[in-house]
Amino acid sequence: LGKSQQKTDWTKRPLSNAQSDYAAKDVAFLPEIKRKLLSLAEQKEILEWIKEENDAWEIYRAEEKPSNQFTNKDDAKKFPPFYLYVLNALMLVRDGHARKLNKPGYQVMTKDVLADLAFKPELISDWNSLPGIHPKMKTEAVRLELKNALEDSVEQARQLNLACKSRTWLNFDERIIQ
Repeated sequence: LGKSQQKTDWTKRPLSNAQSDYAAKDVAFLPEIKRKLLSLAEQKEILEWIKEENDAWEIYRAEEKPSNQFTNKDDAKKFPPFYLYVLNALMLVRDGHARKLNKPGYQVMTKDVLADLAFKPELISDWNSLPGIHPKMKTEAVRLELKNALEDSVEQARQLNLACKSRTWLNFDERIIQ
């Protein structure tokens, strides 16, 4: 398999014919490889051991996150629950726009920008000058959508009595949403 398509832009849609062919050829031999590996395992009499290992991994498999959960365990270590809730709401908005543009979320708005907004909602008034935002997102409509998501998620987090203090961050109530 030639490597000419390996470093092309796989985020761009639609994929080129050359990329589609490359992807198809990249997996074409997997069924044959599986047959050969199973045959070798059978010859070495380790097939049952492999099955047990695979079954154990099925049990161990990490829980899938709900479709509206965008923050992860690392975020939960860094942010108090209140901010985590607000950040997740902002990431939900980002995901909707990323889907419309057929781009990964980080190419639409970086998580750093969204975290900054969660902690400093007043930054929403400087929306067009913030770095890490795709040019198509620097519109008044997107700014208002994020502002509304901020306000709604802050209110919901308050109603849920989520903790907003940590050793490194100030109380969210001291900040003003503009």
